[in-house]
Amino acid sequence: MAILMGWLPSAQSQSIFLLYSAIILTFLAGSQWGYALRGSVPKETLTISIVLSLVGWFVLVAMDLSALPSRWALLLLVLGFIACLVQDYRLYRGQSAYLKLRTMLTGIVLLAHLVLSIVLMGLA
Repeated sequence: MAILMGWLPSAQSQSIFLLYSAIILTFLAGSQWGYALRGSVPKETLTISIVLSLVGWFVLVAMDLSALPSRWALLLLVLGFIACLVQDYRLYRGQSAYLKLRTMLTGIVLLAHLVLSIVLMGLA
């Protein structure tokens, strides 16, 4: 993100970051279907996955229409990533290597979002 901030206008680099983040959230939520298809899981598992995917797509569409300020997009994405991690802990109990990796990667993602929120506060 810091590299992008150096050679792209800041509003453009923020949009790229948020759009990429929304796509990744949608992917992570959709990947939970693979687990759900392997066995019987409660309906809520698929419902949560669909809702998380829709949050990602809502951010994409709303930002494209300039209807969602970056701060709100950032908040929705952070909440989505946290919810996705919580859902993974529910689904992948006993798979400590995967959960350790997901926790570390989610921490990095949340840190990147924190950096962008600090940038956004500085531009206000």
